Amino acid sequence: MATETLERSVIRMFEDDSLKYTVLRDDLVEVYLPTDEAGMVRIEIIDHENGCITIRVRDFVRFSEESGAYGAEVCNRLNGKAYGKFVFDEHRDVSYYLDFPVSDTAGPSEFREAMIFAVSTFTWMYPVVMTVRWANATVEQAFERQESGTPGTPIVSDEQIRRILLGEDSKEDDGE
Repeated sequence: MATETLERSVIRMFEDDSLKYTVLRDDLVEVYLPTDEAGMVRIEIIDHENGCITIRVRDFVRFSEESGAYGAEVCNRLNGKAYGKFVFDEHRDVSYYLDFPVSDTAGPSEFREAMIFAVSTFTWMYPVVMTVRWANATVEQAFERQESGTPGTPIVSDEQIRRILLGEDSKEDDGE
């Protein structure tokens, strides 16, 4: 059973939109939403019962131990550009948090706008995070590409990306 605020503002919206959700605890609801940029994102909605709901948006972007410092750096830089907060957690995942003050009259439409804003902010910056994580780019290079609006020249080749995704350690290119 979810809190009254979650029932009124969140669960009703999910049911109206025919979205599947899971009540993990009375104060925590989870839903997966499809997006154009990021594929599928996980959203957790936490009711703090102090007039505030936190929307946590995350994808499964786990940084390796070796690249963890870049994950923390990219979150720090993103926080200077976005409303809300990007966090690099102890599991080396990147998440975005948006606190949403809830009034007694707040309903699904107000919450829908806040959730759309949170997902949009996350997916707007998602390419920066992925460029740092998967393309061996520096944070500066990732932001330059994001700001220019063009993907630019790949930092690693398709073969190197394939090897990374398959878990092969070699960073050398076969000269495709």
